[in-house]
Amino acid sequence: MVLDLGNVRFMDSSGLGAVMGAYKMLRNTKISIVNPQKPILDLLKLTRMDKLILSHPTIEAAVAATA
Repeated sequence: MVLDLGNVRFMDSSGLGAVMGAYKMLRNTKISIVNPQKPILDLLKLTRMDKLILSHPTIEAAVAATA
């Protein structure tokens, strides 16, 4: 699954919970985010979710990585 977060400038625990809910529901599926803003990357690093959810600069790169 690829999430384009390029226009998302803020994410709190509710947003992170929604992403993690999708991650748990799709257990055997990789989740990637595209073009995350710095606050989103900081949140993922702070919660160590950056180990589970990889970020990519473009949709094409994310799709190639999840294939």
